[in-house]
Amino acid sequence: MEPPRDVLAQFLDEIHDDLGDTDIETIQNRIEAFQNEYDLQIPEGGIAIGVHIDIWSYDYKDDIYFLVRGYDSITTGFEEVVVDHVYSLVSATTEGAAERASQMRDEPPTVTEESYESMETDIDIQIHADVYYHRIRAFCDENQTGQVTQPSKSDIIEAVGSVIPDNERP
Repeated sequence: MEPPRDVLAQFLDEIHDDLGDTDIETIQNRIEAFQNEYDLQIPEGGIAIGVHIDIWSYDYKDDIYFLVRGYDSITTGFEEVVVDHVYSLVSATTEGAAERASQMRDEPPTVTEESYESMETDIDIQIHADVYYHRIRAFCDENQTGQVTQPSKSDIIEAVGSVIPDNERP
């Protein structure tokens, strides 16, 4: 069970405040207790994948940012963490996409634009989600797909997989 975002933010603020006044072992014990309380599994290692979803409609524009860590494959990380979000946006109405984007911001692993820009990633993927025409386009490095209209989840995964540079594939 994931902690509510406000509980997590408060916990992190407290840890940050206590870092200067408390020994590191006490801080580590508090973090471990928090992880156990919410049964959190923190993935270590793997690839750091940045995903920027550019949401567009005539009446609505927005951006959502994800940081995905702990996977050995870009495609697997994208498939397990992000594809459902992209699908829910591109298959929604404009109003539904705006509501869904608002909900996404309260769910990990979304991050703010500032956090996204400041984090080091191994690869960055951009998805243009055209809500009005229900289509996507994927970008990575110099690669891009054509428009994929009314994509299924497997179409989205295939589009992202096609733009990953050869030297980044397993």
